[in-house]
Amino acid sequence: MKTPVSILIVDTNRVFAKSVKDVLENNVINAKAHVATNVWEVKRRLGENTYDLVLADLSVALDSDDILDELKKKDVTVIQWSAIQISESSKLWRKPVTTTQLKDLVSSLPLPS
Repeated sequence: MKTPVSILIVDTNRVFAKSVKDVLENNVINAKAHVATNVWEVKRRLGENTYDLVLADLSVALDSDDILDELKKKDVTVIQWSAIQISESSKLWRKPVTTTQLKDLVSSLPLPS
């Protein structure tokens, strides 16, 4: 049996985050996702679970209290997104994202098989 891909979705918009969770769990084979809407929930989730991928809105300051450092130590892939375009050269994903984009993203990453 394949190891589930564990994903943490971080977004202040709980409805958006829940919809991303649903898309991932229903369209990506063997994906398990959790939602966090603020830094405190991120910390709690990281203390309770191990993640392969973190999808995070730029509005949630993951760098506060060294959360990004913690994620780097755990070798977690972090993809950040934003509802606004920061610049043309930005590596941020622009919200909203489509089901196809999410599926392509997850399948392109070196995650457990």
